[in-house]
Amino acid sequence: MRRSRAELIYAVLEVLHGQPLKITHIMHKVNINCLILRNILDILVQTGFVEVKITNKPPQGKRLTSATNTRHNEVYRLTEKGVKFYLEVRSSSRAINELIEASEKQRYLCDAQKIKTNRIG
Repeated sequence: MRRSRAELIYAVLEVLHGQPLKITHIMHKVNINCLILRNILDILVQTGFVEVKITNKPPQGKRLTSATNTRHNEVYRLTEKGVKFYLEVRSSSRAINELIEASEKQRYLCDAQKIKTNRIG
């Protein structure tokens, strides 16, 4: 099943909550294409939910000699604004799921009552 853009954004926020990660780690944890992830990260950076830090440490086994290598040193993390947003969305998502479960339970009880009524009548 294909995930919506909102679901992908939420998944990125979820994996970044509590720990800064490199793009490849985010990619694997969210199971998302690099181009789509870069697009989402750009949106999250522009809105102030995520910030990018460039570490001075070169990738293992490589020397930091050109601008292209700095991409490997980018670490993404949630800002305070991003953490607040993530927690609000998570809270809302839980409330919606509880509402759906209650609705399904109510529908099940109504269906059971109809079956019971049909047997009696």
